[in-house]
Amino acid sequence: MIGSTRHSDAIELLIRNWRQFAPLKEDHLGLLRQLPLSIKEYKRDAAIATLDLEAMLSFLVISGNIFRHKVMPNGARQILAMHFPGDIVNLDGLVFGASRHTIVAAGPSLVATIQHGAIAHMLASQPDLARWVMWEIARDAANAREWLAVMGRQLAYQQIAHLICELYFRMRWAGQLCDQTLGVDLYQGDLGDICGISSVHVNRSLQVLRKERLIAVRNHQIAVRDIEALAHVAMFDPSYLQPFAPDTLARSHSPCRDASPDSRPFM
Repeated sequence: MIGSTRHSDAIELLIRNWRQFAPLKEDHLGLLRQLPLSIKEYKRDAAIATLDLEAMLSFLVISGNIFRHKVMPNGARQILAMHFPGDIVNLDGLVFGASRHTIVAAGPSLVATIQHGAIAHMLASQPDLARWVMWEIARDAANAREWLAVMGRQLAYQQIAHLICELYFRMRWAGQLCDQTLGVDLYQGDLGDICGISSVHVNRSLQVLRKERLIAVRNHQIAVRDIEALAHVAMFDPSYLQPFAPDTLARSHSPCRDASPDSRPFM
């Protein structure tokens, strides 16, 4: 029963995600709900897939958050992407085959593995579902281009501000935004590995944003105090975050489902 419940919950997350792109027909829903999944729990920093091992697999995030990263020959890590519940990762492997990056849990996470063969079979039955697969791949590419532009042309504190804005909107859509607090532990090392800056620069940037009363930080969690002002500092335009863009800055305040004294914003 637990296994079947988890399978159903995972597929419904994917369906909710893809419905943001375009309506799904009943035939589509039936095939998606038949996708075979292998579901596993991971602790923070646990490897989900390493380099070529994920070539024939995609990964659906059910709960928690995951990183895609690459470790350079000198041991330095560059985080290439973050993914949240409902995201399906490594669909580009259907086209390119082996990927040259590692997938790890950013925190305690529940992740479903999907064989590319099962996805190919689904697409053979309903070829128009390829539009949703292409949308998912294109959305990943749009996020990657935005990260590249921001990390290449903004100051360190603006990079951090831009990242927080993106996570704010993506986590809000994924149901992980609790009273303005991002629902993931973010260590200074993680932020540095995303932005390609040192921990010293991360610390200084966070201090600037805290001093301006744009964010608050406690126990590796970040609360957004003023999303409009933070977006102005970051020069943040959420339009690249389709389907998240409809969540405008003016409508950004949303409490979590199960607020507790420990999860309230720390202002």
